[in-house]
Amino acid sequence: MSYHHDQRNPLHRCTILYLPSAKIDADSGERRGGAHRMANLRESVGRSTTSHNLGMSDWSERDIDRVAALGCAARFSPMGTDLFRWAYAGDPRAAVRVMVHLADEVRRSFRMPVAFVEGVCRQAMTEFTAWACPVCDGRKDVTLGNGVKVVCDSCDGTGLRRYSNGDRRRGAGFGPGVSYARVIEQPLELAIAVLKREDGRVNAIVSLELERVR
Repeated sequence: MSYHHDQRNPLHRCTILYLPSAKIDADSGERRGGAHRMANLRESVGRSTTSHNLGMSDWSERDIDRVAALGCAARFSPMGTDLFRWAYAGDPRAAVRVMVHLADEVRRSFRMPVAFVEGVCRQAMTEFTAWACPVCDGRKDVTLGNGVKVVCDSCDGTGLRRYSNGDRRRGAGFGPGVSYARVIEQPLELAIAVLKREDGRVNAIVSLELERVR
């Protein structure tokens, strides 16, 4: 089988910089479809990393407290910290660092050409941030013309975007001659799992530092 990789979209052209930031449920502070999230923690930490108001207070949690908590997390998960800065604050430089960390993890488990690894990691990062169903926008339901809410047909009420094998193959930059099951599936599953693992690790550390653990 001939493996073709689309060279129009390689990492060295910094296409990763245009990946979207993650959506946060404004009501509950959760990334829909994942585990329970502390109330708006990721979003607030992301905002704090770009804040110019770093005043301190003995009575309330401030931006500087969240930035310091993220700094503590960096000692245990440099990748997860960069993940927060990219996914929840939109820092493009952090996105590149996440890609480098992620590619290293995938290469340790799979013998693949560098261009293949980059494509898989780019797709994993896309799915991590562009997770919301495009029809209901992650809300799990849609409102009909008469005002009645019904379960979203497109995602079956999960709120999650469905990526087909073809979507993933094309998103990773592979041509039609590449088998999704044989070449892409396992590395992509690993890459997505690593992103979720590091996201959860940093969330736990930041929650502990900010005394948000319940």
